[in-house]
Amino acid sequence: MTISLGKFKASCNEVIDLIGYCDLLDNMNAHVRYPHDMPSIMRKLTYRERWRVCIDEGWYDVILSDGSLFQFRYEPNHLSYSYIVCPFAFMSFEDFAFDRLGEDWREFELELQDEYELYRTSDIAEQSVTPIRYDYEPLLYRKGFHPAGHLHFGIDSHIRVGTRKVLTPLSFLLFILRQNYPVTWEKILAHEEVKIFSREIRENLVDVGAEFFSEEDAYEHYLV
Repeated sequence: MTISLGKFKASCNEVIDLIGYCDLLDNMNAHVRYPHDMPSIMRKLTYRERWRVCIDEGWYDVILSDGSLFQFRYEPNHLSYSYIVCPFAFMSFEDFAFDRLGEDWREFELELQDEYELYRTSDIAEQSVTPIRYDYEPLLYRKGFHPAGHLHFGIDSHIRVGTRKVLTPLSFLLFILRQNYPVTWEKILAHEEVKIFSREIRENLVDVGAEFFSEEDAYEHYLV
């Protein structure tokens, strides 16, 4: 059993709201369309090229203020959520503006935006990255080898950490924020609706069907 399209879209809206609350939103694409051959296109590129193509082609739901991307793809029997870490280390817009003009930078914010975009596309220092992807693919389940729901860590790695729940976009976002943005996570813990968010960690999630767990799967660790 997977989640409905309606629940998926509602969860995507909650993702935008929470990212906005956390002051991490740089841009969003409300009409994103992911091509069916996107995985094969990506396999031919370096990580840096993959990140750039996603930016240029609009293959993202959200761009964070640090340049990292979220992609949320839905098919009835395949859910795929990706956190694509920006391969470059660059200053936030506020730090960039202050570095250029000092405390009075807000008076020239619009003019600085174009300069900042040029800065972000220039050759700046690359940083170590660990992209994370969640896939729910029940049709590809293989006992003891390929969990129906699983998380990938790293670039072109063989890591598949199985999950006992079918993640939503919001639950995936909460996982990423907890592991990659600890200061932001503290802000979430102080939010008046933190208990509502917490339900998206386990309580509100659909179980992966028992038919997708066998004796061979008992020899490995699973999340949620």
